[in-house]
Parts: sequence; C-alpha cells; structure tokens
Amino acid sequence: MKTVTALLTIALAALGFFAFKLYQEQNALHTRLAELEAQLPEKLAQQGSPAPSEAIAESHTRPRPQPAHFQAETIPATPVEERAEGRIIRDFSKIMDNPQVNEMMQASQRATLEVMYKDLLDAFEFTPEERIHFMDLLMARQMFRVETSMKMMGGASGAEEMKLLGQEMKEYDELVKSEIETFLNDDKDAGEFAFYEKTLAERMSLSGFKKSLQTAGRPIGSETERSLLQIMAEQKSAFDFSSDLAEEPNYDLSPDRFSPENIENLESDMQSLHALIAEEAESLLDNEQLAALIQSLEAMREMQLSQLRMAANMFSQKSQP
Repeated sequence: MKTVTALLTIALAALGFFAFKLYQEQNALHTRLAELEAQLPEKLAQQGSPAPSEAIAESHTRPRPQPAHFQAETIPATPVEERAEGRIIRDFSKIMDNPQVNEMMQASQRATLEVMYKDLLDAFEFTPEERIHFMDLLMARQMFRVETSMKMMGGASGAEEMKLLGQEMKEYDELVKSEIETFLNDDKDAGEFAFYEKTLAERMSLSGFKKSLQTAGRPIGSETERSLLQIMAEQKSAFDFSSDLAEEPNYDLSPDRFSPENIENLESDMQSLHALIAEEAESLLDNEQLAALIQSLEAMREMQLSQLRMAANMFSQKSQP
C-alpha cells in the first residue's frame, strides 16, 4: 500500500506542478492574444483587408479547396480522445527534460522530503554535511521514482514495459537502501530508518490526530505516540489481507490490481484492521483521545481509497484494446 500511495502522491504532485505551469502559460497567451486583437483593426486597415465580420461571411460562401488525393470514404475514423490524466502526465514527462523545469521539480520534491523525514533527521542529529548527504540519497531515489512513475502513468506503456519499469524501481530502491545503511553504519540507526519508512502512512494519520488533540489542549507524549505507531505497525503486519493492494513492497501497477472488487476488499480489510488498532489503543488513550484516533484512522482510510480509485481511473485505459 505504501508503494502505491507513494507513486500516486508523486503523480498528484506532478499534476499540480504541471497544472500551475499550464495556468501561467495560459495567462501569458491570453495577454498576448489581447494585445494582438487590439492591433488587428489597424493592421487590417493598413493592408486593405476586409473587416473581420466581412471575412467571416465570405468564408462561408467561398468553396473550400480539397487536396488532390482527398477521398471522403477513405478518411480514417477519429480515434477515441486520450484520457486527460494520461495526456497530462505524458506531457509533463516531456517537459521534465527542460533543465529549468527539472530543477524546479527537484526543489519541490526536496522540500516535501524535508517535511516527511524531519523527525527522523532531527533524531539522528546529523552534522550539516551529513544531513545534506542523507537528503541527497533520498532525493536520488525520489527523482528516479518521479521519472519512472511518469512513464508508468503516461498511458503508452504496455504490460511488459510496466513490469520492467516496476522491477527497475524496485532494484533502485534496494540500491539506495543499501547506500543509506552503509552511510548510517549502525544497525540500530538502520533499524530506526526502516521502521520510519514502514510507518510513513501511519505517521501521516497520527499527525492529524496529534494536531486535533493539541487544539483541544489534550496532547499526547512522545512515548504514547511511539506506542501507537508500534501497535499500528504490528497489527498491520499480522493482519491477513484479502487484497494484494496492501502488500509491501509491491511495485506491480498493472490495471488488474485496481479492479473495483480488489479496492472493495481492501476497504473491508482496512475497516477491520482499524477496529483492531482502536481496540488495542484503548489502554493508552482516554475516551476523547480514542475518538480522535478513530476519526483520524477513518480519514486516512478514505484518503488511501480515494487515491486507489484515482489510480483505477488512470490505469483503466491500459486494459482497453
């Protein structure tokens, strides 16, 4: 589930970035168009051309020239319009070749990683140079994921290529993991890094939970937070999922995995899992805190299911002939 969520988060970030670029370009085009329209009457008068209304009227009555080879019966059927999601991601992957755009994307991704891994970075107490090197390793993996996920979601990859891209991402992830373990040079720190990555989704859920408790003046301590993370990780590890969407690591993004039935199975699984987590958390929390935790778990479940349904929509075109 973490792999799928990570890839979808990358895609959404890319889409948001690309949408902003399109918005900027659209505004520039509108400005330029307005300038040209303002200059049009003067240019037409200088050239002795008819007024726009006259030119339009004439175009309706003048016969349109046809190419010599034109044959109406041989015109191929218009292909089905490409899905907007696939087209946008495909176009985004092309503009990523632009050094300036790539630099901006890297800055955006680095800022995101700084937030995601802040607690871990602070706990390791790196020197400035060590922190930069650690972030460089995370960034190398992140940008490889960005580029590979853009290829996966661009709509042009067949089943075999999708499988190959997934394998390449897995191998690169393992390479970076090995580099990070070598850099940390400590089994305890390496274990802490592995636990942190394993519980990224749970930490996201608990961040909302902690914020709601702080607002209510009922914050939890760091030991309680760690115990909750441990409960969530252990319950998830022991749970017998009926959907392979929960498997980790799993780099398979084939359309069949995102069938409505598979997503519904995962939804049922997550409801049961979160009920077990809430039951075990009763010993750590009072009634008000427990209610806030349950609400946070429900919000996390809805977010993940929403991402999976978006993935189903993105990838469904790949299964169509």
